[in-house]
Amino acid sequence: MNFEEKTIESKRLFSGRILDVRLETVLLPGGGMSTREIVEHKPAVVILPFNSKDEVFLIRQYRKPLDSVIWEAPAGMIDDGEDILAAAKRELKEETGFSARAWHYVGKVYPAPGFCNELLHFYLAEGLDKGLTDFDADEYIETEKLSLPVLMEMVLDGRIVDAKTHIAACHLERFFYG
Repeated sequence: MNFEEKTIESKRLFSGRILDVRLETVLLPGGGMSTREIVEHKPAVVILPFNSKDEVFLIRQYRKPLDSVIWEAPAGMIDDGEDILAAAKRELKEETGFSARAWHYVGKVYPAPGFCNELLHFYLAEGLDKGLTDFDADEYIETEKLSLPVLMEMVLDGRIVDAKTHIAACHLERFFYG
């Protein structure tokens, strides 16, 4: 079966600093018409820094859409023309102050393909050296150390609500336990 939808019309509804929104009219495979609301977002990197199973680092920051402070793996957008690993190194340094001696690329996902084209690239960053952070002007972040067992407990009991952090934690658990 052919699942492809053909775009008949595309209209930009909003252009912002971190995302754009467009409305597309599409021809469905069965011949009908429909509309699709699509969020366009630059690709991003997600980094889970660690030294051992007993030294894993997450950040905590306030997220206005949730009106809450949440636990997260450090992450950020890849600048136009920027290498993925270079972006990961930059974001880790900016948000935690860490640089890492070993980098492990562990995959990529589209977190919400039903309405958004954002692509997340995941790295594990091992062997950390502490330096100075370089937060964006609108970022207020704390770095917290925990163990991998505690991280997985927090994922499973709902204290960590961020999907990218769930995925990164699973990659780290696989890194240690196969």
